[in-house]
Amino acid sequence: MVQSPKGLAGLRMALLAWLILAVAACGSKTLPRPIDEQAKPEIATITAQVKNAQVLLNWTLAAPLPGDQKAGTHAFAVNRAVIDPQTDCPECPPAAAERVAELEAAAAASGTQPELKTFSWTDKTSKTGATYRYQVVLLDSKQRPLGRSEPVQATLLSPPAAPRKLKTTVEAKGILLQWQPPKRPKQSKQSKAKGEQPAALRFVVERSNGPAGWAVVSTEPIQGNSFLDSAVADGGNYAYRVISLLDQQGVYVWGESAESRVVVAAKQMKPPPPQTVWVIPDQGKLQIHWTLSEGATTGYHVYRKQDGEISRLTLTPIAAPPFVDDNAAANTVYSYAVSAVAPQEPHEEGLLSKWVEFRNLAFQ
Repeated sequence: MVQSPKGLAGLRMALLAWLILAVAACGSKTLPRPIDEQAKPEIATITAQVKNAQVLLNWTLAAPLPGDQKAGTHAFAVNRAVIDPQTDCPECPPAAAERVAELEAAAAASGTQPELKTFSWTDKTSKTGATYRYQVVLLDSKQRPLGRSEPVQATLLSPPAAPRKLKTTVEAKGILLQWQPPKRPKQSKQSKAKGEQPAALRFVVERSNGPAGWAVVSTEPIQGNSFLDSAVADGGNYAYRVISLLDQQGVYVWGESAESRVVVAAKQMKPPPPQTVWVIPDQGKLQIHWTLSEGATTGYHVYRKQDGEISRLTLTPIAAPPFVDDNAAANTVYSYAVSAVAPQEPHEEGLLSKWVEFRNLAFQ
């Protein structure tokens, strides 16, 4: 059966009316939004520590903040709640939290950063003996929350006394520090009755070798009563201080310190290894970079590890980074480490640096 022109026109009008009604029923339509490839600036980590009877918060973002932060496009709010650790838990939501600070992102940034990603804030109104729970909130320019940190808890315990009888010994491998722990007050009967466990005692070692000031040389808080500093230069002058800490489940209360006299490192020592090693891919090859050793050197050796097998890639010491590994296979995992070589005869090789792992990806 053949439709007449009038019948076809009517059919078209009916289809057009049906489409208009369908669009109206589904609401307004817009073009799909493009996927934002940049990660949202969510708060990834937060830590707390107690120094000088004040709580210091440090937090990092999963991605740097976008835009010009001098214009105040982002800010942070710090919420604090006073809790009883015996009847509460770190995972529980605070019953009565108050906003104790609000600061622009640029003002809270730690140190000099090309991209704003790490931040800090000190609670100067905290009181000794109290337990606080903190949470940091990221705000946009209209004070709308963009993300929250996990809650972090800190108790302002009385700081520990300084370590006792600190002594230093110059050895062939470095400078050995030894000390005795400070005497601690006896636990009260009330605390024992509640089943409270005293905070563990830890120590941090700092070193000074000139106008740069003090720098931490112990990568992790020390549980024992000794530390060997092997990253010293041949015949270098150093002073040390050992600081007592109380460890309350990863939140450290910094205490008093004991300071040593200036110590002269042994001569004819093997140079210390580089502190940091990193890998940069370069058109199928791998560039191995490292920081220079603090001691005098005649060069460096580069090592590669694959499936537990270690091989040295340099026949003779190279003067400075980088070293190019042009025999790295595609889609293979390698680990690299670097050692320093002493300038004097017999040119002894020092210890290896920490291994850094890298997957040499190849894209089709």
